[in-house]
Amino acid sequence: MNSCETTCCYRKTGSLANLIGWLSLCMLTAAWGSSLSPDWSLSWMLWGTFGLVAALGLSVGDRLRAAQHRRAAEREAAHRIEQRLKVVGHCERSVQPLTACSH
Repeated sequence: MNSCETTCCYRKTGSLANLIGWLSLCMLTAAWGSSLSPDWSLSWMLWGTFGLVAALGLSVGDRLRAAQHRRAAEREAAHRIEQRLKVVGHCERSVQPLTACSH
C-alpha cells in the first residue's frame, strides 16, 4: 500500500472518528443544558462520554495503522533498493575481468 492509499484510508476513517467526536460533544453539551429532563440528561451524558472515548480510540488506531503501513512501505522500498544494488554490484564484478582483458 503506498502512502497515498494509507493517507486516503486514514482520511476516510478519520472523518468518521471526527463525526462521532463532534456528535458526542454536542450530546454532552445538550446534556448539561436545562432543556432535557434529568433522566434524559444522564443518558445523553453517558452516551456522549462513550462516543468521545470511542472517537479517540478510532483516531489513535487509525494513526497507528497508518504509521505501521508507512514503516512497512519504507522497509519494502529499502529491501528493493538493496536487491537492485546487489544486482548492480554483481554485474560490475563480472564486467571488470572483461575490461581488463581488452586493454
